Amino acid sequence: VVAASAGQSVTVTQSDNGSTPAFSSQGSAAVLYNLDCTVAAQGTVSGGGAGVTFTAPSTGSFLVGI
Repeated sequence: VVAASAGQSVTVTQSDNGSTPAFSSQGSAAVLYNLDCTVAAQGTVSGGGAGVTFTAPSTGSFLVGI
């Protein structure tokens, strides 16, 4: 669960310790959900799938799905 203000970017990245692969997110699988599990925003994948950025559509708390 993340809290964000309207228009705020929320970025999730995976650090690599050399023994684990990136989570290789697909664009359609990166979703920011409202707490009632409805879709709030789609994420933008970066770093070859190792990072995802969301823009909060409103102020509130959200669930991150990757």
